[in-house]
Amino acid sequence: MDRNVKISVWFLMVFACCLSPGKVYAQTGDPVVKNSFFVEPVFQTGKILDIYPDFPDRGASFFGGVNVGWQTRGKHWWENYYKFPKTGVMLLYGYLGNSSVLGSNVSVVPNISFEPFRNGNFSFNIVFGMGFSYFNKPYDRISNPENIIIGSHITNITMLLVNGSYEVSKKIELTLGFGAQHYSDGHIQIPNVGANIPVVNFGLKYYLNEIPDKFYIPDSLIRFDRRLKFIFRLGMGLHEFASPTIPVGGPKYPVYVASAYLSKRVSIITNLVFGLQANYYVSYYDFITSNNFYSDNQRQKSIRLMVFGGVEMLMGRFGFLLHLGLNVYNPFYNDLQQLNENTSGFKNFTKKYLSSKLGAQYYILNQVNTIKLKPFIGLYLNGNAGQADFVEVSVGCGF
Repeated sequence: MDRNVKISVWFLMVFACCLSPGKVYAQTGDPVVKNSFFVEPVFQTGKILDIYPDFPDRGASFFGGVNVGWQTRGKHWWENYYKFPKTGVMLLYGYLGNSSVLGSNVSVVPNISFEPFRNGNFSFNIVFGMGFSYFNKPYDRISNPENIIIGSHITNITMLLVNGSYEVSKKIELTLGFGAQHYSDGHIQIPNVGANIPVVNFGLKYYLNEIPDKFYIPDSLIRFDRRLKFIFRLGMGLHEFASPTIPVGGPKYPVYVASAYLSKRVSIITNLVFGLQANYYVSYYDFITSNNFYSDNQRQKSIRLMVFGGVEMLMGRFGFLLHLGLNVYNPFYNDLQQLNENTSGFKNFTKKYLSSKLGAQYYILNQVNTIKLKPFIGLYLNGNAGQADFVEVSVGCGF
């Protein structure tokens, strides 16, 4: 089973849960206080989980690299509301446990670390990161047919770590914890079973100055638009019309997406949304016309319609969102499964009715003012229950 979206959704749900206020150890400081930069060598070890038949043999995986980041101190409005997280970019090299089949990879992972708890020099941290990874030995029909895990050179990487940290001195902080990495190309290139790797994580942060103990907390609340807004979004995605492993080498089809929904700002960092999304699949239409699957309404039956609800967490001009949907019109998929006598079981039930969207949006205008128009661009991974469906790029606007 392809668990790419299921695991990414779980990551974001845990990420959202970590945003509840933790223990605040900051003091009001100078409003022009600067961020405190650090360099962190990191080391991780784990093993790729066996989640699909005919997985290639593999041993332990090892990852090493450096995380370059900074401790936020209240310079931007959102930092105070997230309790002054650490942000950074991690460069990570990985050996995946089988050099001849799986090879190695190099990842670039923007990340953010939240601190729900601190007691003296000890703190508890949740690290969430999403980025891109390059694999040097993906699947190849002739030279590397055993690698059903990764089908393309470029994939997404999603990372979640739970760390304990201890300040050894005013410049050095040790971290030790555990977590998971997830790799997927979003169903753009088959095979795409995906790699899921539980890891043990070790790091050592070295601050260029001292570990900060003063933070800026504004004296007054920041204004934001509390009105119920109507959002319209148009996008296009790309995918292969296939299972996680077959057929290999098929054409890549566009998927056209239109969404209309309502958005309510319930706090300065949180939007709640509810609405409709329609997907038009060129792959569905191609299959329908090539196989005379329907005699009429062929374009209409190439559409999937869903209702969805979700949450968006705001950080400056960026929004990170999770939408969960219910399919209310999906005739082609349902009839194809019926024809293939593939309708029983929990997996098929969830794929028939459930959908998801995980991604990020960038707002052109500042999100802490009351300007009515809210134009944005976005990048998302759309899922069909526990299976990646397509990667989408969109533009939209709130009114």
